[in-house]
Amino acid sequence: MELIFTKLSVHDKVKIMGHRFNGLNEIEAAVELSCSESDILNNFRFSLKTDHKQISGIHIAEIYAPYPCFDSYDSIYENRKYRNYFFSREPFTETRLKAIFESCRMEMNFRLINDDMPASATPALYYEGEGDEMVLAMSKNLEIEKAASVFQKIISRLKKFFCQSGQNG
Repeated sequence: MELIFTKLSVHDKVKIMGHRFNGLNEIEAAVELSCSESDILNNFRFSLKTDHKQISGIHIAEIYAPYPCFDSYDSIYENRKYRNYFFSREPFTETRLKAIFESCRMEMNFRLINDDMPASATPALYYEGEGDEMVLAMSKNLEIEKAASVFQKIISRLKKFFCQSGQNG
């Protein structure tokens, strides 16, 4: 399965699963489940966020790793995280999130989004925790399905138009 990767600014509006997010902050606000690397390795515990922004028909899970800390000063002041976001029409379960994690090859800086990830784990987004860039991964099939859906809507509208025109003329 071919994947499409798009580099975006954290401030860009991005359309995922039909919803237009106003940048990374809106995506972060909508995360329902959050799981750290250490939680995955220790009996796979995840946190259910009760204060997330609900978006109809879209569920977002996050798998993250904190930046490394080298001394007590880092431990106190370091709050950045490497973040991987996964999007779904269905609510995420512990089993599904674990399967996504296990099926993705981890790259430097806890990046799970790469050419080896399964299409079933897309759409997905990676943010390194600082800077302006995030990376969106989409399955080429999702893009084809989206285009086919738009095409079907256009055909449907044209049929209605011509049927109405035929009745009026």
